[in-house]
Amino acid sequence: MRVLAAILALLIANTGFGGSERSTPVSTNRPPAEVGFRVGEVLLYRLKWGIIPVGTARIVSDWTEDTPPAVRIRLYVRSNSFLDRLYRIDDHIETIAEPSQLLPFRFEKQMNEGGALRRDITTFDREIGRVSWSNLLKPETRAYDAPHDIRDIISMMFALRSTPFKAGDETEYVITGDDGPAPVKIRVLEHRTFKTDRYGSIPAIHIRPTVNDDGLFLGRTPRDLWISESLPHVLLLLSVDAPIGTIRLILDAVEGVEEWPPPSQQDTQPL
Repeated sequence: MRVLAAILALLIANTGFGGSERSTPVSTNRPPAEVGFRVGEVLLYRLKWGIIPVGTARIVSDWTEDTPPAVRIRLYVRSNSFLDRLYRIDDHIETIAEPSQLLPFRFEKQMNEGGALRRDITTFDREIGRVSWSNLLKPETRAYDAPHDIRDIISMMFALRSTPFKAGDETEYVITGDDGPAPVKIRVLEHRTFKTDRYGSIPAIHIRPTVNDDGLFLGRTPRDLWISESLPHVLLLLSVDAPIGTIRLILDAVEGVEEWPPPSQQDTQPL
């Protein structure tokens, strides 16, 4: 299975992908739970192949209108006209999770990468420890036993945003795959400053993930991740080897928050 991006929708009513990248307006009546990041935040990214711009990505979060509300996180990735001629990318990925631990109920992927189409849904039944996967393009389903804390890749990455890291740390997590649980190892390499185009140089953490036979982005495992050092972490850079070469996902802007980066993250030394 290739993961870019499960789970029984006990609380979820609105799960389909719309025609617009704008999610449902964020409710100000937030549940009394610590999520670990600002719900309503919008993360904007540029995709580059070498020095050539090849697309954009957008990550948005909001509250569902269920009672109690759940957290919905959506990732949109779109190649530009230049890359479309070589390797078209048009991905919509969504996870819906309970807010206290960001354990997902439902994970949906609608993907077009290089002409390969995917549309599938993963649901979790945590009471019995069971994950179900369904292919929406043809009659294909699978189910398997899984640990209680299994996540999809999107909810795992957002749960890690509230995790302190230090150089040398190595931690293993479990995410859902089409065929069964997929272990993910996160190794922290170093703390350094990282230069961004918009925000200047900020303290950052260099991370390297490893996944057995599964990909986290464009059907491939990222080689490098850079995240901001202060909590909640923000993804600054992701490098991944795609069929056409290395593609980088680079932070362009953080919207929907009062101030980013906060003063404690600002630095004057370039990477």
